[in-house]
Amino acid sequence: MEPGYIFVHRNLATDEQQVWVYRGERGWVVADMHKDYKHASLRHPTDQLRVLRMRPKTREPGWVLINGYSRLVSRDRGREQGLRVAQN
Repeated sequence: MEPGYIFVHRNLATDEQQVWVYRGERGWVVADMHKDYKHASLRHPTDQLRVLRMRPKTREPGWVLINGYSRLVSRDRGREQGLRVAQN
């Protein structure tokens, strides 16, 4: 297994999930996912240009480039604000 491998544990009864990342010789670590499941503060163990991010709709984790990360977060916030305005 290569460092950076992602494992997602889902509790179907509560719809909660826990994301684990394999870090090679350092073993498995739990990703520090924010409450809204969109982003994490975890960098890839071997590619320091990537950070772990949760897709907003599916809550699926994936590695994204850091320089594109802030753009993705801004886009997601804009979509959320648009949904809130449309619902009011």
